[in-house]
Amino acid sequence: MAQTYDVKINKPELDGGQIKVWGTDGIQTDVTSYDGNNQYVKEVTEGEDFNFQITRNDGFEIENVTVNGAQIAPESTDGNVSTYKLSGVAEEKAITITYNKVETPVEDEQTPEANAGDEAGTTGTENDANVSGDEPTKVIENLKPARTLSETVDGTIVTVSAPEGALEDGWTLQVKKVSVKSIKSAIEDAVEDADAIEEIKAFDITIYGKDGNAIQPDGSVQVSFSGTGIKGDAAEVYHVDDSKKKAEKVCDATTNSKVEFEAEHFSIYAVVGSNTVYANTKDTAYKVAIGSKLTLKRCWGQKSL
Repeated sequence: MAQTYDVKINKPELDGGQIKVWGTDGIQTDVTSYDGNNQYVKEVTEGEDFNFQITRNDGFEIENVTVNGAQIAPESTDGNVSTYKLSGVAEEKAITITYNKVETPVEDEQTPEANAGDEAGTTGTENDANVSGDEPTKVIENLKPARTLSETVDGTIVTVSAPEGALEDGWTLQVKKVSVKSIKSAIEDAVEDADAIEEIKAFDITIYGKDGNAIQPDGSVQVSFSGTGIKGDAAEVYHVDDSKKKAEKVCDATTNSKVEFEAEHFSIYAVVGSNTVYANTKDTAYKVAIGSKLTLKRCWGQKSL
């Protein structure tokens, strides 16, 4: 008989959203009730995946989600919907979801003159509009609110944070892993020292409109790669053109685990990890070509060379 494990969702302290769960069978269940321990419990067969989705209520945000005390990131985020996945369950899991209530600005109280207009069935502004023959002003819904989209590919969380006006509501993010072999030549031509390259990870980032066609953002957006695990003691980001024959440096990374940069055009972006060459003995010799640059660093615990 196959081993099973309990996956538990602790009841959140704030009612900040709706939760759905599903397993390998894909059948979704709404989490609407909890047991006497304030937990929702689902039995999962060993090795199967467990998925859950949080749809935030208006006025709330997800502060964090933890599994057995360790914070996890969503597999994908679209507007107020975040999807999470626990792959190959092999032990009991306890999920804790923490919401934050977002403060909304308080509307100004109406003046006595405005209240008087309301009691009469219309405001002074509406009266003026009617007298002049103009139509009352209509409120136009913001079709491009500030949004954050994310996907996890090859262990790396790719997040696109767009300000108001850049991405239309309903546009979606797709991230695909790119073969290093297909762009390696372009990267080697672009870096200062191709021999120092330790590892390359590349991703093809695409935004799709509601009609399913690929589109570009209206302006600059913030892109981040987190959990890259890239090898090397330094990392850089390069943009690779659609032909995969030319690469251009975008920025240096402050850490190898997380990289952030601004982008106006989506295609292929590569994270390149490199190692610094150290001279460990006085007899170590290096050939330096005219016009090239060599950086020397002293290792802790060694005498100056």
